[in-house]
Amino acid sequence: MRVLFLTSRDWLDPNACGGDFCTTDYARYLAGRGHEVTLLAARYLGSAREQTLEGVRIVRPGGIFFLALWALAYYVRHRKAFDVVYEEGMASVRLPFLAPLYVRRPLVAMWYQVNAPIFSEQYPRPLAWLLTLAERLVLTLHRHSVMLTLSSDRKQELVALGFRPEQVTVTPPLMLDSRPTEVPDPPREPLIVWLGKIRRYKCAHHAVEAMPDVVRQVPQARLVIAGRRDDEGYEAELLSLAERLGVKDAVQVIVDVSDAEKWDLLARAQAFVVTSPVEGFGIVIVEANRCGTPIVATEGVPLETARDGYNGFRLPFGDRQALAAALVRLLSNRPLFDALSRNARQHAEQFSLAQTGRNFEETLAATTARAA
Repeated sequence: MRVLFLTSRDWLDPNACGGDFCTTDYARYLAGRGHEVTLLAARYLGSAREQTLEGVRIVRPGGIFFLALWALAYYVRHRKAFDVVYEEGMASVRLPFLAPLYVRRPLVAMWYQVNAPIFSEQYPRPLAWLLTLAERLVLTLHRHSVMLTLSSDRKQELVALGFRPEQVTVTPPLMLDSRPTEVPDPPREPLIVWLGKIRRYKCAHHAVEAMPDVVRQVPQARLVIAGRRDDEGYEAELLSLAERLGVKDAVQVIVDVSDAEKWDLLARAQAFVVTSPVEGFGIVIVEANRCGTPIVATEGVPLETARDGYNGFRLPFGDRQALAAALVRLLSNRPLFDALSRNARQHAEQFSLAQTGRNFEETLAATTARAA
């Protein structure tokens, strides 16, 4: 197959995050399988306009905000060079690609999650309302597209919005760079880790707000919020909040951690916390589970990733008291931690690269065949 991927950032972009890695992993996998793959993504400081890596031809025509216009121009010039087009349906920092308006080849669209809960946490109410309306309009535009999503929970959201069940295929992330050959195994500490792009909508402040109750019962407990820098103002708010709540010494914010630092944190922690209102999948949960670290996550995390009482605990979004209670259980009950830790390692093993990759490849092939 000759496949064109339309996505926000390639995997070398310093600002790449979960969705970017998900899509670019698909591209890298297909190239490794012998398919002809072109990936169109945004330019960034120091990037080449075109280069080939791991068999993937990367084209970076312009900046991210107007990337949709660059994609339209590129497709019009090269449309006969592709058998199928993969489109990242929605992203918060650029105009949508709106590929159904101009793509005349078979089209598959990835929808990581319905973004209304994210918009309401990240932006003022009027802007959140406008973005939610825009998302619904873009979804309507895709009513005849083949839709991809990362979990059964996210599929049900699309079905509830009018898509046919057979129109939506679940394809979990491949996590090509999330499979260390050797996971470190240092002694465990009363350490809670929050990991991700440090943005307001991911609600790391909920974890900080839970810490007074945690420290009261487990005085040695520490919370490390680690990830890629995105909003320095929000980082400062987190530290200021910790000081106001009297847990300044128990909360640390670390930005731009290396892979080695990430795996070390996950391996030393007794709990990994996810506070987002919604997650498309939660790659970092699988990474934590590979280290044997149980999770405490909101119900916005898909059931495939977080199973309550098995590899951790699921809680209502925004319930700080329940969050604190679950963290205290993991930090203070070693038999419980050991049982959930064993389950976590087993849970992570189910996400087979071979099975997931084959599922994605077959979906694209079937889409192309039906169109032919």
